[in-house]
Amino acid sequence: MDNFTSCHTINKSTAYGIIRTLKYERCVRMKLVIAVVQDQDSNRLSSALTKNNFRATKLATTGGFLRAGNTTFIVGTEETKVPKLLEVIRENCRAREQMVS
Repeated sequence: MDNFTSCHTINKSTAYGIIRTLKYERCVRMKLVIAVVQDQDSNRLSSALTKNNFRATKLATTGGFLRAGNTTFIVGTEETKVPKLLEVIRENCRAREQMVS
């Protein structure tokens, strides 16, 4: 498949009826990234996402084995920007160990 995809169909009315014309545009492929992070990392990650021009929806969530508070970030971005988004997430979040008694 070529790099161009039919994104819109335009109908023109003329004296002879309707002529259907396809307009080809470069479509941007988008990806939806869902990141569940620990509450301790959420403010730092939120600031870093904004600083790097990513817009996110932030949801407070709870669950998992320890029933700990988490934050879920939902980020829609262009496919080409996904590696940068994952880099920002990795730089601002970390794994933690917790003792269970």
